[in-house]
Amino acid sequence: MASTTFTTLLIALGVLAALSGGYGKDVIVGGDQQWTIDPTFNYSEWAMQTTVAVGDNLIFKYNSTDHNVRSVTAAQYESCDTTSYIQQWETGDDSVVINSTSTYYFLCSKPGHCLYQKFSIAVPAGSADSPPQAETPNASNSLLPRLGGVLPLSVLVLLSAGFL
Repeated sequence: MASTTFTTLLIALGVLAALSGGYGKDVIVGGDQQWTIDPTFNYSEWAMQTTVAVGDNLIFKYNSTDHNVRSVTAAQYESCDTTSYIQQWETGDDSVVINSTSTYYFLCSKPGHCLYQKFSIAVPAGSADSPPQAETPNASNSLLPRLGGVLPLSVLVLLSAGFL
């Protein structure tokens, strides 16, 4: 009997994990274009047609030899000032978690790229279905935002089954 209960519990936890899916959705920056320099593609227009909310992940896919991603201030964005930044990503497959309502500014700091390879995106208040997550070091690479409510639900299931 204990073996059957434990097996059922493991299946229930697996279903909970599959259904939770984390807090937000993954949004590939530039869609099919991804993050590259192309004078015929307008990232600002792409951003105006894209809705993001707190908890979503902006996914930057690019050739890391040729490009990077920098989060910058509004003034740096407007002037294409690439001398400093808030945060930088360089792997070519980067996930940036939207942790709060704000306007975010991104650009590529490679010489000459900012003219075509930049965008800002606004995350309005009340745009999240779930509470904002606290910023943590390397939050862009953290798995915690993707766990959603799995951990608390798992503890409740274990308690109700008499395992804790």
